Amino acid sequence: MAPIKLKCTFNAQADKGPKSDFTQDIEVEDTDQAGFSIKVGQTREIELQASDDNRNISFLLIKPNWSNPENLIYSASADGQTWSSEVTLDKPHVYLGTGLISLLGVIPKRLKFTYNPPAPAAQAKKPEPTTSAQANKPDSTNDEPKRIEILVGRSVFTDTSAQCKPSMSMSK
Repeated sequence: MAPIKLKCTFNAQADKGPKSDFTQDIEVEDTDQAGFSIKVGQTREIELQASDDNRNISFLLIKPNWSNPENLIYSASADGQTWSSEVTLDKPHVYLGTGLISLLGVIPKRLKFTYNPPAPAAQAKKPEPTTSAQANKPDSTNDEPKRIEILVGRSVFTDTSAQCKPSMSMSK
């Protein structure tokens, strides 16, 4: 199977200040993408690759679809039993290369996400609604399910007898 090139582009610029950007191609053997919902108080496990798949993950993007998530954490596991230290997912996380992925402490086969945002702060008493439309308007809460997207790329390896198969799955 021919390698797949993932093109990663990053651009950072401070207002009226310095800037830096780069484009990096990463060769991978295959990719998987998944999106899932998570509710307040919920823990979800995502399988990045099957337990018998020994390829390295050389690219990992984890992106919440809402800004400034609070108390959204994840940890990684190679076996589904022992978990790495928790990482706070406060912005999108992009792991480029096996060196950065090694900071998770394991070659990740599974990721476990937990979402426990703080309770809404007590609000000052609101004035009574003046119309029935206002009275029936629901308040926005953080109890609504949130979405997280994951994109994973697995390293090219030299064993040509191995089968390449999509292997990302989710559990509730």
